[in-house]
Amino acid sequence: MLKYFKALDRMAARNGGPHLLGKDYSIADLVLFRLVTSFATGQVDGVDGAFVKNYPKLTAVVDAAGKHPIAAAETALQAKLDEARKAKQ
Repeated sequence: MLKYFKALDRMAARNGGPHLLGKDYSIADLVLFRLVTSFATGQVDGVDGAFVKNYPKLTAVVDAAGKHPIAAAETALQAKLDEARKAKQ
C-alpha cells in the first residue's frame, strides 16, 4: 500500500497541483479525498493514519479536494448514511 501512496505523491508533485492531475478537479481527487481521509482519521482498522503525513504532495491534493463543493456534498451524504446505519442498530 505504501508504494501506491509514494507513487501518488510523486504524481501529484509532477503534475503541479493543486489537484492530482494538475489544475482541474477530477474524480481521482474525490476518490483520493475519501481514501486518504479514511486512513488519516483512523477509520481503517489496524492502520495508524499518521503515515499519511509522509506524503506532503498527496496531502496537499487531498486538502484541495476537500475544499471542492463536490467533496463537501459527498461528505454530507456520507454523514447521513452513517446516521441512518446507526439508527438501524
